[in-house]
Amino acid sequence: MPFLTVISELQSERRKHEKGTIENLLYKEMGNSLYGSVTKGINHKVKFDIKTNKTVRMEASDISNPILASFITAYVRSLLGELLQKVQDLGGKAVSVTTDGFITDLANLESRVLKPLSEVSKSINPSDEIELNDMSVLGSAPDIGADPEVERLTGFDEEGNIIQQDLLDGGKLGNARVVSPMKPSTKDSEKQSDKPTDALSLLKEYRKMRKILSGNASSLELKHEGCGLMSWTTRGQLSVNMGLKAITGLQTRDLDLSETWGLMSVSGLGKTVSFVSTSLRSAITVYKKGGHVTMDYSDRDFRIMYNNNRVVVENGLEDALLSTKPVKSIEESLTQRVYSRLTRGSLYQKYTSLKSINNYKSNLEIGIRAFLKDVLNGRNSVNMSLFAGYKGLLDFVHKYVYDSGEKLKRSLDSSYVSQIKMRSKDRMSKPRMVPRLSSIMNFFDYVKDRFPDYDTSLILSKS
Repeated sequence: MPFLTVISELQSERRKHEKGTIENLLYKEMGNSLYGSVTKGINHKVKFDIKTNKTVRMEASDISNPILASFITAYVRSLLGELLQKVQDLGGKAVSVTTDGFITDLANLESRVLKPLSEVSKSINPSDEIELNDMSVLGSAPDIGADPEVERLTGFDEEGNIIQQDLLDGGKLGNARVVSPMKPSTKDSEKQSDKPTDALSLLKEYRKMRKILSGNASSLELKHEGCGLMSWTTRGQLSVNMGLKAITGLQTRDLDLSETWGLMSVSGLGKTVSFVSTSLRSAITVYKKGGHVTMDYSDRDFRIMYNNNRVVVENGLEDALLSTKPVKSIEESLTQRVYSRLTRGSLYQKYTSLKSINNYKSNLEIGIRAFLKDVLNGRNSVNMSLFAGYKGLLDFVHKYVYDSGEKLKRSLDSSYVSQIKMRSKDRMSKPRMVPRLSSIMNFFDYVKDRFPDYDTSLILSKS
């Protein structure tokens, strides 16, 4: 096994520290860096070279190896495919398959795929069952040993609890959560007991590697469990009961779980949520233009879209989940992706420039644009009837800019307002998306002098 000594040492050192600590994360990153060095320079990834002031292709490292790099990813994907097949054989469901994990409604999956259900249930003591009340997550399970083959069989209630499992990467096993066992039907028992386990070659081999590297053959780790899960893409899962919020592409640090759930529920599939994105100035920008590492602000759109990697089955709405099937070819998937993008293009107007205004030229512009969006959409106690058209609205804004001596660094004209109106059409604005900066707060004080009912708490961030 390549790099056996160094990987074993890294995992051994990592297991000495609790998950979430800087030491545990340090050794995890070291292991990830080893994999990165193996794959470095294989594709055509480029980087900015400060010596030549040019973008150059990244070169290979001393241990770059395309065979090892492809084997690692292919093996994990094949192992996940094997587990997903077993989930289907056991009558379960799986959603949101990521690089090394997935979400399923089957408890103790590793135990159940390694043994027929009839054999596993013999080791269950009925007196160990925990009564299930209104809470789907009850508490930590007692220590039942490292070997998953002797784990207690647990299940889900009729509300539909969800369990997320991830392939272990060397960290310590967290305590499992136990819910009341659900008795399988006769049909399910027959289906499970008739399935052979000889086909689990990849899982068994993976368990052997886990045993060598960590001293523990357990290969699946329970990350979250509970009921009430909203899942719309691979990196989009949300649950108030499980304390789970994984939303790639939308910044929600100013919203708690309940508020985020409400936003996503109202938005719905196919909708767009606009928000002000915050990020630090990149190293390349600082190097080229000078200055300091400060915050950058820009408008971003978050779309709750289906990713077209599978085909939605017509009339396949079952248990609030869309039934899907694999696409027949890469070309079919690419064609669907093209069709899905047809509605995302910018609207064309003859007298309107389509030059991007996503990035903000000054902090004050963030507050002004937020106010303009509310006026143009008739939100927050303001609308266009309060002004004499675009000219009256712009005069109101320009008066503050002139009196305050602020500099916008961007021309505010009717074309600018038209673009904001087009871009805000059919879009929801994320609550509390405007930072509390002094220039913005002063502008909102000016607005509230004229419109006392304008509620800035709806758009200002918490901090």
